[in-house]
Amino acid sequence: MKFLLPDLIFGLMLYFFVRSVFPRSIAIALSLAIYFAASSISDIKQEHSGVPLVAQDIVFAGQGVSLYEYMSRSLILTLVVLVLVFCWAIVAIFRGKKEKYTFRRLTLACILPFFVLCKAYGIGYVNEVVEKGISFLGYNFIDYNYASNIHENGFLLHLYQTSENIRAPQAGVHGFYKEKESVNGLRYEGENQDVLFILCEACFTSQDSAFVTPMSKLHTLGFSQVTMLSPVYGGGTSEAEFELLTGLSSRVMPGIDYQAYAGLYRDNAETIASEFSRKGYATLSFHNYYDFFWRRNTVHPKFGFQASYFVYNMPQESWTGLGFPKDSALYDTAYKVYDGLEQDKKAFMFLITVETHGSYKNSDNDHGEANYLSKMSSAMSSLIPFIHKMEERAESKGRSLSIFIVGDHKPSLARVFYDKGIFPDHVFDSERWSKGEYLIRPSLDYTDEMIINTVPMFFKIPSTADTEVAKDFIENKPFFCLPSLMANMLERGATQDLFWLNLSNVCAKGVNDVSSVSDLKEIFELPLYSERLF
Repeated sequence: MKFLLPDLIFGLMLYFFVRSVFPRSIAIALSLAIYFAASSISDIKQEHSGVPLVAQDIVFAGQGVSLYEYMSRSLILTLVVLVLVFCWAIVAIFRGKKEKYTFRRLTLACILPFFVLCKAYGIGYVNEVVEKGISFLGYNFIDYNYASNIHENGFLLHLYQTSENIRAPQAGVHGFYKEKESVNGLRYEGENQDVLFILCEACFTSQDSAFVTPMSKLHTLGFSQVTMLSPVYGGGTSEAEFELLTGLSSRVMPGIDYQAYAGLYRDNAETIASEFSRKGYATLSFHNYYDFFWRRNTVHPKFGFQASYFVYNMPQESWTGLGFPKDSALYDTAYKVYDGLEQDKKAFMFLITVETHGSYKNSDNDHGEANYLSKMSSAMSSLIPFIHKMEERAESKGRSLSIFIVGDHKPSLARVFYDKGIFPDHVFDSERWSKGEYLIRPSLDYTDEMIINTVPMFFKIPSTADTEVAKDFIENKPFFCLPSLMANMLERGATQDLFWLNLSNVCAKGVNDVSSVSDLKEIFELPLYSERLF
């Protein structure tokens, strides 16, 4: 992480703020300790998820529980130093000489909170003046790529720029509804089937022989495999989840869509779950981790799920509360709920796994490959029997079962993907590359993003004819196209809903011409988000 002029300016503001309470030497040490601890956490988050620390991560600090698996010796040492400096500071307050709180000292201390609060609460005039000053110095906010923003603007300015109190997009005119008829030709006979939709944490296997994992065993169960484009690499599951449920790109609204807007989404937001709910389905979500993680406890009810089950509702005999639970508890709970539904009640079930979450421990210089494969093997040993049980139970209810299993993003195994010829060398940061480190460049063009963000999607639907049409429709498409495919399962033939109909058209034709985030913003205009979600 580069140290830039904005880091110096905001570092001084931080020092003045800390200096209002502590002696000079302690204030310097504490300010530096805070900076290096936060930037180290940001580096780890970026390395393993592709997204660095943002201001809202500090507000929703509970998300940091997943970083437990990524704790390194250097981060532990940095945090220990921070704690020791803080303890030294507290002792100095009570045992040192009494500090003089002058008007000048208190005025300087107010600079940082003043600007941050103005940014957070949208005090327009102040923010406009500050932004003009920052722009004059040559530092502009790169809101569509936070990694690039840190690289170009510095860590502390980045935190300031992401501290804005996010507002819902405004309603207005948009040009999304262009088509009146479906163009994808899907022919689902979907009136009597249940849907099982599994978002598989960091699950990957290649279609060729480059990197075959235990996930490939799904072929033996009759699944078809296609490649899809996740919006994220290595982490950031909620961004993938957002696209898969809403049918909208997660690259348009600033910020992390679950984390930033959870409290702003309306209660009857339009998603694929709410669409199934309107058609009489029981819409159920399951996740074998904390409900506050990515604020799912707030988002899922608003996104149309009638009931949600989290780790507290699942067997926990084998989980200590640290690390990540086994997926077997998730599947046991989902099956019991499905089994307990009324005989004639159709179900749309959305499961989010977690067992295969990183980090992946290095063994014999394999860069985490063996550990990842071991986790995948364990996860598949739970998934495959669950699929058999669900298919048997659906058949006993007199219904068919459509199953979709998609990896939310590639695992954070950049070196492994490079060694296997999946990642080219130009996607890595050249400065870190020269040091033997494999860190994805903070700024990639859309073509390179498509290389690192491709993931497998396995599906199994009743009709062979539909399977071939679905493969042609969804192959190499972004995640937001998958719910369009599912929406067609709700009718005899193509869906009549205007949004899903036009999304089908976008996915059949429009996304082929996308070459940048700007193109996505032209397709998915902000007023469309307002109409669907707010």
